[in-house]
Amino acid sequence: MESKYLRNAFILIFLSIFIISAIFITVFIASNRTMFLKPVSKPVVCTQEKAVNLGTQFIRNTSTFAFDGVENSIKLIKAEQTENGGVWNLSYTYRTKHPGHGDRSHQVLTEQITEHYAQITIRGCQIVSAICDKNYNLLTNEQIK
Repeated sequence: MESKYLRNAFILIFLSIFIISAIFITVFIASNRTMFLKPVSKPVVCTQEKAVNLGTQFIRNTSTFAFDGVENSIKLIKAEQTENGGVWNLSYTYRTKHPGHGDRSHQVLTEQITEHYAQITIRGCQIVSAICDKNYNLLTNEQIK
């Protein structure tokens, strides 16, 4: 008779441990479900062609170039990729019909073809920095102090 009670006690202990473990695992997975459900993301690889096209299109759409940019004046000077391959550093020149940066439609301007130099940094096919003439942020359209 004792062995029957002993066997039932072991079964009860085993089932209790199993149920408690199952509850713990369920709660753990539920609270961290995004960690378990997200697919492993690969880093975005940006080829030189994509990076250059992105940089060129970005300059074309800046307020400076859109205001008075000289068509077909955007020239890629240099495209360098970092050692780990995740970042592109691009250098461009382009011309505008007036000096200055941004939309200058409310200013009195003299026509003077002006050459600009832009440095653009691209990480994962996203522009993370765009500086023109070392003193103007093309991303925020603000003068650098």
